[in-house]
Amino acid sequence: RYYEGKDVTIPAEQDAHVAAGILKLFLREMPTPLLSNHLYHDFVRSQELDETDQKPKIKELIGQLDEINRKTLAHIMCFLHQVAQKAETNLMSADNLGIVISPNILRRNDATMMEIMVESKAGAELTKRLIEWAPEIFA
Repeated sequence: RYYEGKDVTIPAEQDAHVAAGILKLFLREMPTPLLSNHLYHDFVRSQELDETDQKPKIKELIGQLDEINRKTLAHIMCFLHQVAQKAETNLMSADNLGIVISPNILRRNDATMMEIMVESKAGAELTKRLIEWAPEIFA
């Protein structure tokens, strides 16, 4: 239905994992990652900076994304920020969300398995920061 331009409604009694799976599938099936391929290394390297330098660098990189990617990223991260605020109930902290969402928004097709394993920590940290800082970054 979604791909036909029709509304998709998930019944309230449906498991939250279904909605999460749909979101991850949507992100995975994008022709290019939400955090664009050409900025991949810059986003990963941003995690080597200290926290005070990270936020402005991440904002700068987000500013280089296509408008549709930037707006989609903003909506998703603001939503995940709200999810993380209820971590006491749903057990999905910004850390946990970063781990499960990062491979779907930050990836490169030419990476070896070893590179993926090494860089996945930086991707999860970046996604965690995007979730935590969403109200500031996307204001």
